Amino acid sequence: MISKKTYLKYSFIFLLALFALLSFFITKDFIVPILSGVILVYFFYPAYKKINYFIKNKNISSIIMLILIILLVTIPLFFIIRFFIQDYQSFYQNLQFLQSNLNFNPTISEFVNNLIDSFFGYAGNFVLSLPGFLVSILITLYMMFYLFRDGEEFLKSFKKNLPLKKQHKEKIFKEFQTVSNSVAYGVILTAILEG
Repeated sequence: MISKKTYLKYSFIFLLALFALLSFFITKDFIVPILSGVILVYFFYPAYKKINYFIKNKNISSIIMLILIILLVTIPLFFIIRFFIQDYQSFYQNLQFLQSNLNFNPTISEFVNNLIDSFFGYAGNFVLSLPGFLVSILITLYMMFYLFRDGEEFLKSFKKNLPLKKQHKEKIFKEFQTVSNSVAYGVILTAILEG
């Protein structure tokens, strides 16, 4: 027969696993924006520290960093989107020209019609996905603001509350920082080399 202590232990583990699973299902749509914010803060935190050194106000420094990151992302993105819009317009015009001016056999004509339909399907899906994308961006910006502003205190509190000896905490955090730097800068270097 199972003792009460064993029953309570396994019940707690089961409830904890169930809670973790339910929490995952609730937050799964927010995981990518949250991690994006964390990664961006990790890369831009040295610049934030320099700005905060001169301004001496964490809120204003965080807002300045968010504006700089938004500009850094949106200016190249503007040109890329403009290029894609021009490409899609010319592609659509070419398809319309082919459909209206050339006499194809029915198979090719049906293929061109399917291309036009899929083109409009992709454009419609893009427009429908915009609200979710904007919510993801807002979550990322929200995370970044508070991580810039309070990230250092959060990290200190997290480190302090870990149930490990001080030397083990320091070793784990130092190793984590080394691995994180290696991975992050390795990804950036690989992206630069690939173009």
